[in-house]
Amino acid sequence: MNRYRLMYRKKEEARYISHLDFVRTITRTLRRANLPVKYSQGFNPHMIMTVALPISVGVLSNCEYMDIEFDAPADCEEIKSAINGCIPPGLEIVKVERIDENSIPLNKIMYAKYRVSVEHTGECDVESILKNDKLEVDKKTKKGITLTDIKPMISSLCLISENGGNAEYEMVLAAGNIRNLKPETVISAFCKYSDNYDAKFISIVREAMYFDGLVPVM
Repeated sequence: MNRYRLMYRKKEEARYISHLDFVRTITRTLRRANLPVKYSQGFNPHMIMTVALPISVGVLSNCEYMDIEFDAPADCEEIKSAINGCIPPGLEIVKVERIDENSIPLNKIMYAKYRVSVEHTGECDVESILKNDKLEVDKKTKKGITLTDIKPMISSLCLISENGGNAEYEMVLAAGNIRNLKPETVISAFCKYSDNYDAKFISIVREAMYFDGLVPVM
C-alpha cells in the first residue's frame, strides 16, 4: 500500500477558500503535478484522498493534513516539491510521510490547538472563568442552537499576551467527529462570564492537531 500523509499550511492568500474549493484545488494540483495518485473504481472514479477536519472560512492554519494513496511508491521530498511547484499561492505542503495500515487514521483526531487574537474592551480573567463548574453558552449543533456546557471540551486555555486592548490566547479544544469546539464559542463564554467584556476577532490560526492523549498527528 502506497499511502502518504501530507501536512500543509493555509496562509493569508487562502484565508477565504472553503473546504470544497480546497478539495477542488488540490485535485487539480495533483493532476498538474503528474503524481501517480490512485483512483477509485466505478462509473465516477475519484482520487483516493482523505482531508482531515475541514477548517472554517477565514481561519488560517499551519497544520492541515490529508492522506493520499498512490499506484506506485514515491519519494516524500519529490512529492512535496512536485505539489508545491503547482499549488496556488496561500497553500504550501510542509511535510510528507509514508504511512501504513498501522497508522492512526485522520478521523481519530480529537483535539486542535489554536492561537486566537482579539481586540477587546473590559477585562477577562481566564483562570477565574475556568474555575466555574460549567461554562454554558449557546452552541451550534446538529439539533440547532442549544445551551451547551463547553468546559469538558477545553483541554487547556491560557492568555499569551495582553497589550492595550489586544489579547492573544492559546486554546487546545475538542475537535473531530465526536466533539468539536470552535474558538469563537470560547470567546463568547469569556463575554458571558465576565463583566463588561466584549471582543472581536483579529485572527484565528490552527497550530496543531492531536489524536487521543494529545499525540501529534505528525
